[in-house]
Amino acid sequence: MIHARFKPPGLILYYWALIRRFGVQHAALIGGVVIIGAADASVFATYGLVRHFSDGDVDAALGAASFFALCPSLVLIAPQFDQVYPAMTCMLLILWSLAVKTGRLRYGIATGAWLALVLFCSYIFLIFGLMMAVMAMLHAA
Repeated sequence: MIHARFKPPGLILYYWALIRRFGVQHAALIGGVVIIGAADASVFATYGLVRHFSDGDVDAALGAASFFALCPSLVLIAPQFDQVYPAMTCMLLILWSLAVKTGRLRYGIATGAWLALVLFCSYIFLIFGLMMAVMAMLHAA
């Protein structure tokens, strides 16, 4: 429990809810299957991220998603929740880019809500604050 004291409560609550719903015997299996399914979304999120930032270049997006799908990290560390972080990151960067480019309040609110959700799972996403600030400064310039 020492390691868990310094982490946000999202993943602990994820497994707690699974244990409460399915019992101790099945919670790990169901939790792992859900994580692997969510990790598959990382490939599609990579496609969406590259397509968004390359102004719709389908070939570049397909190449990036294909390369990411072949990376061993999606299989070797299964079913760790770290496999889902790329999908979360791609979504965060796309939402922030839309908020900065369009200036629409709904994208800003969506970015803030998504950031709150991902920070509920891991503090590692705080590192994207610098990138998001640079994106905003480049757009303002």
